[in-house]
Amino acid sequence: MASWKYSGYSIRRRFYTNYCMGYESDTSWHWLLELKLRRTIGNNFQSFFSDVMEARYGENFVRIKPYGKLGDSGCDGYLQSDGSVYACYGAQNDAAGSAAGIISKMKDDFAKVLEKLPDIMNSWHMTHNIVEGLPIEALALKKSFEEKHCEVSFHFFGRPKFVEILDALTEDQRITFLGAYARNSDYIELSPVRSYLTELVVNK
Repeated sequence: MASWKYSGYSIRRRFYTNYCMGYESDTSWHWLLELKLRRTIGNNFQSFFSDVMEARYGENFVRIKPYGKLGDSGCDGYLQSDGSVYACYGAQNDAAGSAAGIISKMKDDFAKVLEKLPDIMNSWHMTHNIVEGLPIEALALKKSFEEKHCEVSFHFFGRPKFVEILDALTEDQRITFLGAYARNSDYIELSPVRSYLTELVVNK
């Protein structure tokens, strides 16, 4: 019993919700995605992002790699169909100085793409792995960009967008990116546990 009580009501509710959702709305892999984002930093994060985008969009998505002194012109990935430019920032979650890091990345990369690739950019996406929430300075900078460059739409691409894209993939593809995970059907088949969770939630 102690292990259940330790997790608290919110976790009990989360497991019960998984049970109620049934087979078609499996969200168990969301937890693995959060862990993946926390652990994947730097160039590894950019590679993970590009792999996911290629799986979802195929040749429509162009993976960008800097070559020599030319660099990547502030573009870490590009979606050809709608002119979306992506800048990747794989921070170490909860690391000191992360606010300054993402602000610097936003300023530097947008300045480069604005100078070198303005004709192919319709939207700009600050792509990141930060799961605890962005610093308010990042939101303020995004608003500043929007006011000064109304011809471009600006977006943050974080955990919610990864969820949206991975949800459109097959289960086998998600397992390739995140590893094997317990499905809602696995919870449903645990009849004794299901009964216990139902009693906990109903009697709370």
